[in-house]
Amino acid sequence: MTRPFAASVDFGIRPRNSQHPTLQREEPVKPGEVPTELAETLDRYVVLPKFAMSGRPNLSATEVISEVQRRTGHRFNSIQHAEAARQLGARPPRGEDDRTTNLRFAEYITSFKRYLYSQAWIDELVKDLQDPKNFERIVGTPPRPTGA
Repeated sequence: MTRPFAASVDFGIRPRNSQHPTLQREEPVKPGEVPTELAETLDRYVVLPKFAMSGRPNLSATEVISEVQRRTGHRFNSIQHAEAARQLGARPPRGEDDRTTNLRFAEYITSFKRYLYSQAWIDELVKDLQDPKNFERIVGTPPRPTGA
């Protein structure tokens, strides 16, 4: 699976005690727009690209459960959430090792052995669980109103 990374290379170099006006640049310089004098200096350095991943999942299961409950009006607990995540492909099937299966919805963080979920996951759950028939098919139990 490929991850949605965005690559950018920004560099602005200002060597200490440099009297050269081109080398005193502090603003970012785009690749391909590097002045010749600066390019010659950069040839002596290793330039490492910086990778930024946009929109990583950052919501806990508790936050997801609370929001799904609020938006659907159905009681929704952690057991139901885990089952929905397996049924809809945000987590691997029962019996398999924990891992990231769909980065659009969730990411398994091995350092603290938890999943983090995205806003897209909440939106998908709400869309799928609002219909009582879908709720029961996905979660395995009929929906109950939050006030009951």
